[in-house]
Amino acid sequence: MNIYFLKLTNIIFSLVLFLSIAFFFNQVQTLSKEKNTIEENHAVLKKNETLPLEDLLVVRVTPVYSNALQNAILPRISEVISQLELPIDRPVKPEHVDKFRINPEIGKLGGTLFLTNGWKFCFDPRGFVSLIESPLNWFAEQHPENYPDYLGDTTMSKREIIEFARDVLLRLGYTSEFTHSNEKPEVTMPRSLKGGKGHIPYARVRWETDPDKEPDEPDDATPEEFEKARLERIKFMDESYQVRVEINTQDKKLVGLTFHPARTQQIGTPVTCDVQPETQTRNEYFKNLLKGLYGDQPFSLKAQDIPQKDIQTEQNPQTNTLSHPPEDGLSARERHLKKTQ
Repeated sequence: MNIYFLKLTNIIFSLVLFLSIAFFFNQVQTLSKEKNTIEENHAVLKKNETLPLEDLLVVRVTPVYSNALQNAILPRISEVISQLELPIDRPVKPEHVDKFRINPEIGKLGGTLFLTNGWKFCFDPRGFVSLIESPLNWFAEQHPENYPDYLGDTTMSKREIIEFARDVLLRLGYTSEFTHSNEKPEVTMPRSLKGGKGHIPYARVRWETDPDKEPDEPDDATPEEFEKARLERIKFMDESYQVRVEINTQDKKLVGLTFHPARTQQIGTPVTCDVQPETQTRNEYFKNLLKGLYGDQPFSLKAQDIPQKDIQTEQNPQTNTLSHPPEDGLSARERHLKKTQ
């Protein structure tokens, strides 16, 4: 009996020892991979310091990198959906993504996910969701003629609207240290349209840095005074914040969120990506983008020559092509409206 017990003990001990060693080497390999990625990114950033603007290096989006980064971000989006109990199936899977717009900056892993149901989420490279947008959000509506889709009745008081906004932020772990939500907010209340055309039951609650407090640039000053003013403006921008919560005040539901804490604050945990991206110059990036937008036309534009409205990277991670209309010919918003009718 004692012999069998000793043998069993030795087997268990050997198994535990083996698993411990395997775990140790796995951690070493992971840390080594992360160290190599950091060193590669650092080398690229150091190179960028000596390059002219049009030759700065940015990420070249490939299907492999796009899918890897998207898969790293999706669990974070699913977590936020659960925390806020949004009307979205979870977990969010790749097939639920209509398009994925990647942040092209080297070493800054983030991007914007456009889901097939019309919802939109931005993941900040610092490690948190910085934007949520419903397909039906009056404050994001681009076409005022669609106002009939938003008509309804408000069922919330101003106090309830503010408390709703504060609760949304706390559910996400965005405390007043980052949001300033313990302070008095600016509130855009629901409004009735002129001529008795109806009521728009949407409200926005805001906590933001007052832009009027930005230090002025001196018109006539010594080099020392100019430098002091420049540093003061940088400090102001680093400490600026913007928090907005947009609410459907009829259904008492969140329809929009913007969260930009001060750059000096650390909140969230950045994602990691197993795939090291290829790089390209900023000029190549815009030329390829324009080629995708307008076809095989010869372009040799510099960044400053490109219309701002054309600077976007709406790339489908499955096909590595610019996004195109779905087979039913409807936009995500139109599909959402059709589904809710």
